[in-house]
Amino acid sequence: IEIILFAQLRPLAQVPAWEFFSLERVFVYLLLFTSLFSFFTGMLFTVAVSWLKRAQHNDTTTLMAHAYIFESLGSFFAGCLATLLIAHLFAPLAIFSLAAVFFSLVAFMVSLRYRQVPAVTLNFLAFIFFLVAAFNQASVLNLAQSVRIKNIFPAGEFVSEINTPYQHIFVTQLADQTVIFSNGEVLTSIPNAVDADKEAALLMAENPAAENVLVIGYGAENLINALLQFPLKKIIYCLEDKVYYQVV
Repeated sequence: IEIILFAQLRPLAQVPAWEFFSLERVFVYLLLFTSLFSFFTGMLFTVAVSWLKRAQHNDTTTLMAHAYIFESLGSFFAGCLATLLIAHLFAPLAIFSLAAVFFSLVAFMVSLRYRQVPAVTLNFLAFIFFLVAAFNQASVLNLAQSVRIKNIFPAGEFVSEINTPYQHIFVTQLADQTVIFSNGEVLTSIPNAVDADKEAALLMAENPAAENVLVIGYGAENLINALLQFPLKKIIYCLEDKVYYQVV
């Protein structure tokens, strides 16, 4: 739900894709959206302590300490697993849907143990829903793509979406321009000869005798194309993200 809310941030705040999002409005909406998640996780911790107290009959301080320790360990191992999956280029929504399957299954088993019919029914339906979503990743990702392009680039057409260990790349097309987004922000538009030629000319004017050029950072494709017009011997393009280079 939080991911969907963030994807709909601009429409909900009535801020168009071309308008700058002021810091004050961002702060208000971040506070609103993240408070929902914080309330849910806080509620889980409180309920867990309540269950432990009924099951073990220990003093509250000891129970809270045990609950906090195991919750922290769970968060640590879950974070390691999520990081490993992201490093292997799993889509975040795929990771979340699999986590939701596991979470709803645990909730279903706990509700069975306590023989609470409403909870059993609700958790079973949630488990089936997330299981179907986990086995239909293409539909889930297509929905996310359509929502994203509608909000950040409504005039463009979706081309491809790539998750890398460093960023989320969204490639769109508008007329003869290929517009590339990195983590939701415009990174570059290809081709763009006017600005690139101006920048390349200014750089070469600083050292007209230059033969070797080192270019560092993303979105320099237009600049490199402009630099090729000069009598250079070598251009080295240095990036930390190999996937970005292969795609773009």
